[in-house]
Amino acid sequence: MRRIATAVAAALFSVTGLAADQFLPPYLDVSDTQKTPAVKPPVFKAPPPSNANDPSADEYHPPVPPNIDQTPKEPTPDSLNVGQSENPSSEIQPLTKPPLMGDGMAQAISGFPFLPESPAGYRFWAGAEALLWWEKDEHLPANLVTSGLPTDAVPGALGQPNTLGLSGPGNVNFGPFAGLRLFAGAWLDPQQILGVEAGGFVLQEQGQGFNFNSTVGGNPLLALRHFDAASGAQDAFVIASPSSSTGGIAVQTDSQLWGADANVLHTFFWTRSFRLVGLFGFRYLDLSEALSIQTRSMAISGSAVSFLGQSFAAPSYDLTADRFNARNQFFGGQVGLRSEYYFSHFFVAAIGKLAVGQTDEVRNALGVSTLQIGTTPVQSTAGGLFAVPSNSGHFVNEDLGIVPELQLKGGVLLTRWLRATIGYDVLYWSRVLRASDTLDLTVDTRQVPTSPAYQPGVAVHSPSAMFNPSSFWVQGLTLGLEFTY
Repeated sequence: MRRIATAVAAALFSVTGLAADQFLPPYLDVSDTQKTPAVKPPVFKAPPPSNANDPSADEYHPPVPPNIDQTPKEPTPDSLNVGQSENPSSEIQPLTKPPLMGDGMAQAISGFPFLPESPAGYRFWAGAEALLWWEKDEHLPANLVTSGLPTDAVPGALGQPNTLGLSGPGNVNFGPFAGLRLFAGAWLDPQQILGVEAGGFVLQEQGQGFNFNSTVGGNPLLALRHFDAASGAQDAFVIASPSSSTGGIAVQTDSQLWGADANVLHTFFWTRSFRLVGLFGFRYLDLSEALSIQTRSMAISGSAVSFLGQSFAAPSYDLTADRFNARNQFFGGQVGLRSEYYFSHFFVAAIGKLAVGQTDEVRNALGVSTLQIGTTPVQSTAGGLFAVPSNSGHFVNEDLGIVPELQLKGGVLLTRWLRATIGYDVLYWSRVLRASDTLDLTVDTRQVPTSPAYQPGVAVHSPSAMFNPSSFWVQGLTLGLEFTY
């Protein structure tokens, strides 16, 4: 390298006509022979300027201020002020700048062929996620369907010697719900401080049920338990009984959840690879459930069924259908935080939300009883076994609702504009009315069209329109794709 520098310097001096030996330091080789350093540095004679004070002078000497010692002195380390400044305040400070949003992401994923310009790396985004969620079990009355012997004092009633519960504790596990969530958002300013986002999800309608049927001879005895309104004692509606009637009982529950929210976003804090964003907006949730209880009771030869206080011999049928619908609608304000951390090709995110507002609980109950002779329906009337005139109709209740939600998510950048995510969500709803919460088992049988005790026009108050709210939650996995621009 030294020889190259020497050659370049010699070439320049040859072009200008100057002698290299005159100006090169004594320690720099100009030939293969090491030169001896000169004792005194060469004197440079500058040409006189056009405005010299003495045009006749051969050499130009600039004026020297008075009281200046012109005696040559050897330089010392102190005189050089190495690493010091006579005026510290005038020192040039290192140039600093705020951490631009692109710096961190570029460093975090250095070597990646596409470098987003901020920790989020985009101005617009939209995505879709497949959901696999589980809901809290619904609770039917324990041992709603029973069996026993006709020789008991009250066949099928709990507490009788031979009564056996068939439907168990009543927990209804709907299993996993498949669903879909869509969302989209945008930053409203180049600095990505203020933005908006909206999204929604829907789960499929899912149902669970069970049914019991007797043989043509009426075995086993099948009944629906309840409480007698007059005495408060255990009682039962007998649907099938040996040598008396044959039939079956079917119970079905259905549930569907969906919701949406819209939020204003505000970036509170960010570093090169981390961002903390606040959310302020509105949330809506809708949970609809239904409970259906159907029975079929056919008189065996030599026996009869009762309808509207009258007896009908075989082959007559009593058909009953009770349906209870519960719908919950939540309307509330929402706040939350979202944090994102990026590293290499990957990122993780956590989102927490809290919504507080009002839950509108709507209850609908309808019962129908039908008399059928052979294959021909003869007559239908309002009222079933549990949904009778005293509790049928449309009822509304308002309640305070609190809805927290937590989302955990991780993902990988697939391309400049596409990333894949996997996550876990949990959502809690403080108070909802489920379909099973509207079922009142205290029944005045004088309202029941298929009961032998039926008495039209009697003012009764049981069963009543029940409102027994309970908590609700849903949780599960998400798998999605997010498009960014």
